Amino acid sequence: MIIHQLFGFLGDTEMPKMFQDNQNLVKKFCKDNDYEYKLWTPTDVNEILEDYSNYKPMYENVRFPIQKVDIMRFLILHKYGGVYLDLDIIPNIDKLKNYSFACSYIFTHKNNKKLYEIEVLQSTINNPILLHYLDYVNIQITEKNNIEVYNKWKARYVYQTTGPQSFTRFIKQHKIQIDLYRSNRSFSDSKNQINYATGDEDFISLPSYSWR
Repeated sequence: MIIHQLFGFLGDTEMPKMFQDNQNLVKKFCKDNDYEYKLWTPTDVNEILEDYSNYKPMYENVRFPIQKVDIMRFLILHKYGGVYLDLDIIPNIDKLKNYSFACSYIFTHKNNKKLYEIEVLQSTINNPILLHYLDYVNIQITEKNNIEVYNKWKARYVYQTTGPQSFTRFIKQHKIQIDLYRSNRSFSDSKNQINYATGDEDFISLPSYSWR
């Protein structure tokens, strides 16, 4: 099992302390369970992009750098398999499940629905669903680029093209079977940091929103 993380795609060169602390916890989690750990940088993924040349133009031409992170997590898992974790995520379980395709989810009390998240992803090598989703993302980017309101709403644009709302639609529209890890909702802006974790989640999401 390999646990993958990404850093440096937003023009950042020095990892914030919270990310460093989280990374150390993930590395300990890997050591305790005999998992391999890999941190990917923009330079590291160049070889992957050559192997997936059909997706390279989409990756290189996205509107916002965070979308490169969203795309790359799926390419990495397709090539190497394992688990992808955002750097603001920490494990709250003893070990990973033996899932062939899984993500995290949060429960939205407002409408009593599960929202699939991509901050935690698990897959076997060469899982075709991963590339099918990226094909779907390419369509979403093309469509949303032609809608004027998305020129103003950065977060909504990202969520609806490469982010969790896009992924949730894809999974539900195509009726794809997916296993789930439970995570919590977190929120951060210039004034507030709110973490809705209760302590019994599989993964804890810490409020950062560093990409905004």
